[in-house]
Amino acid sequence: MDEGSRRERIVELNNRGNAAFGEAEIEDALAAYREAIALLSPGEDAWAPDLYENLGLCWFNLGRLEPAAVAFLRALDGAPGSRPQAARYLPLVLVGLGRLFEARRHLVAFEEALGAHPNLRLEQLDALIANAREQRGRWMVC
Repeated sequence: MDEGSRRERIVELNNRGNAAFGEAEIEDALAAYREAIALLSPGEDAWAPDLYENLGLCWFNLGRLEPAAVAFLRALDGAPGSRPQAARYLPLVLVGLGRLFEARRHLVAFEEALGAHPNLRLEQLDALIANAREQRGRWMVC
């Protein structure tokens, strides 16, 4: 496939994924985004953040938190202000995975870049972390 055809195919697959996601056909959207990602060349950053963010949303909607976290991290590529939606979902996904310290780090980065998180407060997360530490201490005593 030549370069122009490959790029056209990426656009087509992204549009197909967006349409499927809009119709709540999450599996179809997931397949389209994954196929588009497979067509990306190394270092091709123009489409990668959008595609990985969309992939993360699909995984999240399917309840698959680990691949959602990986996709959101790839979408952000170290810049939480660059993708507000991925940055918003990532701490929630990490809390769901029980990765509380990592969730806290990404929540702080979100708030520094974008302001208050709409669904999660640092105090809530700190309370979860304190509770987890307390529970761990109880298990250690037994």
